[in-house]
Amino acid sequence: MRANQIKRYISFLMCTIMLIGSMPLSIMATPQKHVKITSISSISGKQDPAYSFSLEWRNPDWGTDPTHQPKGIRISERNATVGGTVDILQEVQKDAQNVTITRNNLNSGSIYEYKVTPYHTHINNDGTTTEAPYDSTTPEESALFMTDIKVDATGYGNTLEVTFDNPTYDGKNIFTGYRIYYQQGGAGVGSTFNSQVDVKIDNTDLIPSKDENRNVNRFTYKITNENIKPATIFAVKVEPLYNGVEIRKDDTSQITIDNKTKKISFNSKKFVEYRTNDAYVSIPLNVVEDGRDYLKLQWGDISGIITVGTVEKIEILSGPSLDQIENIIGTIHGPTDVVNINSWRILKPTQKTYFKIRFTIKGSNTPIESEIAMYDPSIVNVTPNKPNIYPKVNIANNKSVIDLYWDTFIRPPYNKDEEANLDDKVGSCSAIYCYVDWSNGTD
Repeated sequence: MRANQIKRYISFLMCTIMLIGSMPLSIMATPQKHVKITSISSISGKQDPAYSFSLEWRNPDWGTDPTHQPKGIRISERNATVGGTVDILQEVQKDAQNVTITRNNLNSGSIYEYKVTPYHTHINNDGTTTEAPYDSTTPEESALFMTDIKVDATGYGNTLEVTFDNPTYDGKNIFTGYRIYYQQGGAGVGSTFNSQVDVKIDNTDLIPSKDENRNVNRFTYKITNENIKPATIFAVKVEPLYNGVEIRKDDTSQITIDNKTKKISFNSKKFVEYRTNDAYVSIPLNVVEDGRDYLKLQWGDISGIITVGTVEKIEILSGPSLDQIENIIGTIHGPTDVVNINSWRILKPTQKTYFKIRFTIKGSNTPIESEIAMYDPSIVNVTPNKPNIYPKVNIANNKSVIDLYWDTFIRPPYNKDEEANLDDKVGSCSAIYCYVDWSNGTD
């Protein structure tokens, strides 16, 4: 009986050996160590869409066994702002410790993540290869490069409205705020600005939006200041803040995301990319109904803003849409009339019409324009009903009285100044009530 058991054990052992022998055995690969990224820095002043920067790292001790040496080092890229996929840009020799990366057509307002990944493979007994796992004692690192922030600015009244990109990392805000610089002078302003405001990332005055074409989040912030005057050109610059400090001042800056420290760099042409040079503040323009058949276009006072004698002419323009206001419907010639006249009377249009005022300045190739105002007869041209009269007797003193009721309306706002002063009643109808006591001839 014991002999039979031994035979069964031998048979089982032989079957097991034959089964294992038919399987594709792989040799346990030596774990691959990660490199240590030391810096990422811009090496040229190229603007979007061309960027050039240097990525440097330090290799670990690969050891002396040639079978455990890296086959090469892969350089990969990922747009972390839009949650893009990882793309292998290139592969360098195992002993390389830096690479220059030049990229065209990177998305503006975005953070790109770069990884430096050494790798090697082992050959299985069936001839196939297996890529070695990574050594957990040497964590993988990555470096970040942020493309230029797009900044747009417009103005009205005493307000600058600044809209700028907010680059994120996998949907997370990585900056703690933004510093907005502004100064009168447009393109003539150099690297130093005389006014600035810091806005924290959680400030409720930051109005979020999204550029769907670039898939980039944006913020809009309004700066109101008595020194911001209509018809004045401003330069505007926006800098990201990290813990209250401008992060772009040091090309080897570090930033912490999800408890991991990452090197981050920016384009080196520091005073150009994140700014706009044509943010002039528009002169206010209002549309007022002037009787049954006419409109009056009224614009802000330009005396004290534009030097008397420098305005050659004022043109009143109309058009069917915001981007097609090209029809000149009136012209006022300088120098005296342009200061004394600040309104223009026209017949009411029969369809929705947009208006703006254009000021041509002597010696300047760039005219100054007002805000855009709109008139829509389908909304505004409403006639109140005739009053309804209801005679009745005042119960308290038995005197004759009447009640008068009539309908009225609130038209939509013509411009931003009106819109800011309206409440939730915009567009609603209401009834007006008037109590009249005829007993003593008074109401």
